[in-house]
Parts: sequence; C-alpha cells; structure tokens
Amino acid sequence: GTCVTLVTRKMEYMVPIIEAKGRFKYERIGAPQPAEMARIAADRAIEMVQEVEANVIPFFKEAAAKLLDSCDGDAEVALARALAKITGYKEMRARSLLTAHDDCTTLLFAADHTIEYAGAVWGYLRKVLRLEESVCEQIKRMTLTADNKGAVFDAPSELVPQILKAAEAACADKDKGKGISLTAPTALPELKPREDAGSSGG
Repeated sequence: GTCVTLVTRKMEYMVPIIEAKGRFKYERIGAPQPAEMARIAADRAIEMVQEVEANVIPFFKEAAAKLLDSCDGDAEVALARALAKITGYKEMRARSLLTAHDDCTTLLFAADHTIEYAGAVWGYLRKVLRLEESVCEQIKRMTLTADNKGAVFDAPSELVPQILKAAEAACADKDKGKGISLTAPTALPELKPREDAGSSGG
C-alpha cells in the first residue's frame, strides 16, 4: 500500500526521524496547482457533457450559436469558456507549492555550488538582485533543498515578475550570475527539514 502523511510546519522535524525509524524515504508532493486541478476538472466535465441525451441538444442550439458568435466564431474558445464556467473556473490564481496559499508563487534558487545556510540566498536577493527590503520582508518559508545546492521560498505573486526580472538581469552579468538561477518551478525538489528561523533570514 501507499502511506500518505500530512505534516504541519511545526512537525516537519519529525519526518527524518520517522524515515530513520521505518527505514524508508518519503516522497514529498507539493500542493495541487490550479492548472493541474483545472485539467482534472475539465476531464470530468467532458464525461458529464457526454452524458447529455441527444433529445436535449436542440433546446440549447440557439444559445450555443450565440456563445459562438460572442467568441468571434472560434468554437474551441467558446467550448473552453463553457467548460471553465461549469467547472467553477472564472480566473486562474497562482498557488504556493509549499503551502497551497493562493496568490503566492514558489520560486527556486539554484546554484552550481554548495549552499550551507539560507543566509546565502538572502544575501543573493539583497546584494545581487538588490531587492528592496519591503520586497524581502514579503518573502516567506525559505527552505534549503536536500542537495544543498538551492532553496525554495514563497513570494507574493504580484511581486514575482519584478523578482524574476532582477534575476534575469543578474544572470546576464557573468560576474554576478555565474552558476546561479532563479525560476518558478512546477514541482518541488527534495527539501531539507525546515528550521523555523523567521521569515526574512539574514
């Protein structure tokens, strides 16, 4: 069978202890993302649509024609909008891979050298990217990766373009950006048990 364990931040330190006692390794799975959930909902919606009896269709043809006209005759767009609406999706909001909090985006700092402490990542954000302190204060849950060559953290989604733009500019500088990258991953790497050292490190 498969063992599923839900862990709060305060209990994260127990994970390696359980692994050592049980002589196995957990696979960490990030929070479901809106895009993934939308795809699943869309597949279910298709099944529901296929359940509609043929004698019902004529009653909806006029409305379907109006919907098609409202989408400039693009049947794919019209159908996609209809599926989104019936599955409850009017907008797509970012969600943290770490906590599933809405309007937060998880970013991955990766380096080609060993990162011993989260302070090194904070130094990169402040000194290399030159992010304002008001921005750094909103970065949360800094967690090192298990291979000690990176870290993940959450940032307000509205600030992510600004942070990534600063990282792109730094990477263009061979002296500042050599061997370092900052991206928005679609899945979490293996992480070290997180030590609660405050939200803004340093």
